[in-house]
Amino acid sequence: MNEHTTSVTARAVFDILNPIAAAVENLACHQEQCDQDGVMVKVSRQALDEVLEAINKLVIAAAQDALRAPSPV
Repeated sequence: MNEHTTSVTARAVFDILNPIAAAVENLACHQEQCDQDGVMVKVSRQALDEVLEAINKLVIAAAQDALRAPSPV
């Protein structure tokens, strides 16, 4: 493969992840501690849902690429 082939390209990854940048920041920076040990934290359900949806899209795109790729001989 060269830089112009279409496996889950950097562009596709950016297109999926760019809209959720705020959600990722929210998950990383805006946690509220729920227990004394700091093991459990509260996070935004919307941010979590957005990030999980984007991860699912990336996994599906990668699986579709793998199915389209010629098998090695």
